[in-house]
Amino acid sequence: MIEEILDNGHDWAQDHIAESKNNMDQVFDFMMNHIEGDGEQHMDDNSFDDVIGEGRKKAGTKLCARGKAAAKSKFKVYPSAYGNGFAVQVCQGRMKGLDGKKRCSPPYC
Repeated sequence: MIEEILDNGHDWAQDHIAESKNNMDQVFDFMMNHIEGDGEQHMDDNSFDDVIGEGRKKAGTKLCARGKAAAKSKFKVYPSAYGNGFAVQVCQGRMKGLDGKKRCSPPYC
């Protein structure tokens, strides 16, 4: 039944499934290379959490005011997943805020 749904015009869903598989394969390869590396590096539970969370802000960190304001002006419905994603990009300095400038706001820098 799932294959039938995906085959009948839902290419976007197939793309997401393929990308997810690709991401999981990359993580698996990374983990195996890290574990088998030089024989000295072995991962414990804490180092696994560090690798997974690498490059992310700490949980519970609030969005910057610039990001919230930009998202509220761009999206009709806020808060939303798209709005929050846009707000994070503004906070990280990847997107322009309301002032038209790209600036990174702590703790996203």
